[in-house]
Amino acid sequence: MGTLTESNLSYQKATKMTRKLIEHIPILGALIIILGIIKLLIFYNCFDLPIKYFVGLTEITIIIAEDILLFILIYFILLSVEILIKDNIKKEFTLFSSKDKANLILSIFVLVVNVGLLIWNLQEKEYYRQIVNSAYTYIFLFITIRQTKFIKEYLEMNKEFSFFLLFLALTLLHVTITTSKELKLVINGKYDGTKIVTNDTTYISSKSCYYIGQTDKYLFMYQPPKRCIILPTSTIKQIDFYIDK
Repeated sequence: MGTLTESNLSYQKATKMTRKLIEHIPILGALIIILGIIKLLIFYNCFDLPIKYFVGLTEITIIIAEDILLFILIYFILLSVEILIKDNIKKEFTLFSSKDKANLILSIFVLVVNVGLLIWNLQEKEYYRQIVNSAYTYIFLFITIRQTKFIKEYLEMNKEFSFFLLFLALTLLHVTITTSKELKLVINGKYDGTKIVTNDTTYISSKSCYYIGQTDKYLFMYQPPKRCIILPTSTIKQIDFYIDK
């Protein structure tokens, strides 16, 4: 009888998880598109390129495609944790609560860490490091704000919103870190040697003018310090990719 009860309980939890996952598919899709837009903006902002004028919705989903499986995995893990163990988690810490001295000391420590992260972020000069530093800073700030009395009470009453905020925070951290790594590789010559042949010109990616990416209709070459050459893909006859990993 005990085994049967445990089996039924496991089945009910699995059913609940599946139903909830299906219900969240439209929101998950919207969040993935948002993450795709953020990824594009972070990357091309380094080159002062207004990418919003050169990209469509379909391309955004393609660009984020390599991360979709990871996002779904993160989403599924968070959902599993929420359903399986959320009732057993004690949430006693509230920022700057007067419950006890230890709570106050921990709150001051959290505040000091936030200030330290902000200073660390402002001192960084390299753009691709700035975005990672900013991600850590904002994630910790998000955790801090989440533990304040008012926000904590609000999220307790709106658990769905709290869940999506946590998912967005974790995936944003992933996007900023991976985009930073890709930026560093591109700036340091990932595509050096790549040849782009157009109807009237041949471009060879080098330190002085290098390939940074493309969309369905445009290809982008960056010429430091502040020039970006935009080539319509309709004029391109051949691309010989050379990728130095």
